[in-house]
Amino acid sequence: DIHHPYRFYQETPKETYENLKDWICYLHVKDSVMKDGQVEYRMMGYGDVPVFDTLKILHEGGYDGYISLEWVKRWCPDLQEPGIVFAHYATYMRYLLNQLDER
Repeated sequence: DIHHPYRFYQETPKETYENLKDWICYLHVKDSVMKDGQVEYRMMGYGDVPVFDTLKILHEGGYDGYISLEWVKRWCPDLQEPGIVFAHYATYMRYLLNQLDER
């Protein structure tokens, strides 16, 4: 989970990776912004969580596992509908992963 170390502990992706690299088996992601002292979850790419930086560090470290989206309306009923969000997630992540392959 890259969201919590970044959002609540101000860790950089590099710090989180260094702290956890020996135990990373899979990754789940979500994006958000802070607004009036509260977390507001956003579709991928519409927040400020450094997702691409994290993917780059993982890629450079040899990670080739799964990356899943955490999007739970049960906890946050005001989130957008999963059908919209998951389609966007697939497209957005494909774009980011292609950026890694081009480097």
